[in-house]
Amino acid sequence: MAEGSDRSASAQGSPRRAAAGYGWSDLIIAGLIFVFSQWAAALIYGMFGGTPPAADAEGAGFLRGRYLAAVYTIAMVLCVTLLALYGRIMGRSARLTFRAPGWASPIRLLSGYLLLWCFSIAVEPLASMLPGRDGDMGTGGWFLLCSIVVAPLFEEIIFRGFLTGGMRRAYGGVAAWICPAVVFAAVHVAPAAMVTALAGGLVLGFYYLRYRSLVIVIMLHALNNTTACFLEVVGAGDVTVRDLAGGTWVATAIYGACGVLSVAALVRMFILVRRIKKDDCTAEE
Repeated sequence: MAEGSDRSASAQGSPRRAAAGYGWSDLIIAGLIFVFSQWAAALIYGMFGGTPPAADAEGAGFLRGRYLAAVYTIAMVLCVTLLALYGRIMGRSARLTFRAPGWASPIRLLSGYLLLWCFSIAVEPLASMLPGRDGDMGTGGWFLLCSIVVAPLFEEIIFRGFLTGGMRRAYGGVAAWICPAVVFAAVHVAPAAMVTALAGGLVLGFYYLRYRSLVIVIMLHALNNTTACFLEVVGAGDVTVRDLAGGTWVATAIYGACGVLSVAALVRMFILVRRIKKDDCTAEE
């Protein structure tokens, strides 16, 4: 009798553990916390005398990069703190996992990096037709530090650690793969950036679900941003494949190849994440 009761309690305990993960409303709240944190960070930094530099100020690019880096760092620390506090109050759990077996595999890193750029190129024709981000993001070492270190570290903890991990516990792999990627895209605001962020979010979300490692997605995000920053430094940040190919059939062929590979990768990802059940830490090979 006691043994049967134990089995019954165990069976009933699983839904309760799954419910401790992030739900649909939590995604919206997390997105609002992310946006609020950036507004609050600008206010906090302003209280200590930090103000956006004038557009015509000497070294305006460097000063703006330093200002944005400081505000964004404060915002990310605040966002992670508020999400952790919210999770504790609401009984939510994401079980952040930084390292897992094979997290530093060069093959996994290379394949993820190539997938990120393949997806980015595939959506480039659509992104190039949409409005981009207004305003100069700045230049200099502070901006690079923010782009290559701060943003990958905190954004992956927030979107892959808290949201993807929490959604997996509550709803399983598919919801955990798609929904946080949509929120990740939404907080980028500019339509062109949203399209690219959605594509990247799907790749990064898959790698976190597949390999259970925040380190690998942080490294992939950092590698991707490093390449983007390098292109900005050499003046090729806004150059498209069509620009490089002169609008010839070569560009069409590249877009087509990346599109086919991206669709094939998405199908494969979907098949694999479907096998990840709620509150289950493993996926079938």
